[in-house]
Amino acid sequence: MMDLRRVVVVDEDRCVGCGFCKDVSVCKSVGECIGCLACYYACPYEARVIKVEKVERKFVKILVDGVEYEVPSRISVKEALELIGIAFKPPGSKGLTAPCGLGGCWACAVLIDGELERTCITPIKDGMRIELDVEEVEPLRIVHGPQPHRVGGKATPWWEVDGYGYVEAAIWTAGCNLRCPQCQNYHVTYDNSSKPMTPLEAARALTECRLVYGVRGLAVSGGEPTLNRRWLIELFRHLREMNPDAR
Repeated sequence: MMDLRRVVVVDEDRCVGCGFCKDVSVCKSVGECIGCLACYYACPYEARVIKVEKVERKFVKILVDGVEYEVPSRISVKEALELIGIAFKPPGSKGLTAPCGLGGCWACAVLIDGELERTCITPIKDGMRIELDVEEVEPLRIVHGPQPHRVGGKATPWWEVDGYGYVEAAIWTAGCNLRCPQCQNYHVTYDNSSKPMTPLEAARALTECRLVYGVRGLAVSGGEPTLNRRWLIELFRHLREMNPDAR
């Protein structure tokens, strides 16, 4: 029995061998595409094409919160969870969400075989053990920086900017629910391969940058920072504790 599946293939005529798909947006299902579309959206030269192919129907068994289910192979963990009735909430909601679909924001992460992992880009495997309750697990997110800023961003008070000195310390979070081709932080937005950080780790790094450069401001940019609600709230909590006089 064959099924029709969405897969992504490389358009060799458009591919320039830039290495973005090997170093930044890295596939977790090489050779057995699960159709997650992360590479399709991430390719800076639009050298990925969506096709529908016939795939042999196979099933695997997984455990979700101790209950055994049988789901199709060659799909993402997210898709498998949806097939058994697990709902992903709208972006910004409490609980399980999957807003970026790129593997950068980590908002969709659950415990997979005992480790926090993203459901949107991780392929389902036979015997996989999945736990949905991650409230007691430290959240993660891919972060770039920190770096000092001379100009700041939309929320930076204009009267603090003189064009010469640094005005704030900033980090950039991976993952975004938009697909702007002119994204100015492209390598951050589509990064799913860098080691993720906890809110405490990011807060410590950002605070150290602020102290080194002697600035008042602390900033979080992206990507889209608000996608991982729990991570961002915990980051702000740590930053306020470490920097009571900061902006």
